[in-house]
Amino acid sequence: METSKPTFFLKGFKLDRKKIRHQFPREENEPEGNYELSWYPVILDCIPATAYKYIGLGVESDGHLNLVVVIEDGRDEGVLKQGSLETNDETLAKIAEDVLTPGIWPCSDLESNGRREQ
Repeated sequence: METSKPTFFLKGFKLDRKKIRHQFPREENEPEGNYELSWYPVILDCIPATAYKYIGLGVESDGHLNLVVVIEDGRDEGVLKQGSLETNDETLAKIAEDVLTPGIWPCSDLESNGRREQ
């Protein structure tokens, strides 16, 4: 009998596709589909590596996956909820206002094989 492992949680800022679409409207030459995904590397490259722990893959309640700029992580969601989500990094704080959304997400099982460590 297989036992399920405890859920691992990511606390940080997700790259918010709606905010990215609002901040960077689609150009005429861009495809109509998920053009906002092309902004992910640009946004992540603007955030100093010292501002976060790693880039993770979180799961939304509807099952969709999101990239998360991870500030904290752990198996106890209650403990993660107790602390505030603040950053001393001005660049991350500004980017968070414009295109990120704070929160806590379960880590994707796809993530268990590696993270984008900084």
